[in-house]
Amino acid sequence: CNESLATQLNADERHFRQHCASLLKSLSLPGAVIHDPACSTGEFIAHLARELPDRQCVGSDRSASMIEHAKKHHGTSSARFYLADARHIATTGSQCDVMILRFLNAEVMTRKEAQRAFHAMVACVKPGGTILLFGHTPVLIAVPYMAQALKLELVSSVAARPGHTELFQFYRLRTPA
Repeated sequence: CNESLATQLNADERHFRQHCASLLKSLSLPGAVIHDPACSTGEFIAHLARELPDRQCVGSDRSASMIEHAKKHHGTSSARFYLADARHIATTGSQCDVMILRFLNAEVMTRKEAQRAFHAMVACVKPGGTILLFGHTPVLIAVPYMAQALKLELVSSVAARPGHTELFQFYRLRTPA
């Protein structure tokens, strides 16, 4: 991680951060655990921590330099950061109310890896919990098929940018209660 990359990544996801914060204000309850298992620079989960101060925001990443950057730049945030590979997060016994998945795309992994990671991470979301799935590039997995196979409710598949006439791929899923 370097400052140039961090600046670019953070600028490219501004609309995602705004949409998630707005959505989670009504979807999640105080005390809810929101986990971003590939938190990159930490800006995303730190933004949610600022917007949702009564929720527990947690970010993890497999890159030590990204976690170092996140802690350095968001150390005063209430978000907590730790080193972990999202593909193996289910083996830690970690549980959350909301999982943010923004890395199951072509710039990060293969379709097969994305399917395996998604399948494994669903187990970390508490019953009745929410999964938000999106990315800078199109999501690699067939979300409607995976939702059906894993008995998840597909609530929505697109979102809109406020003040713009454009839509973006944004999946909202709910685990069985």
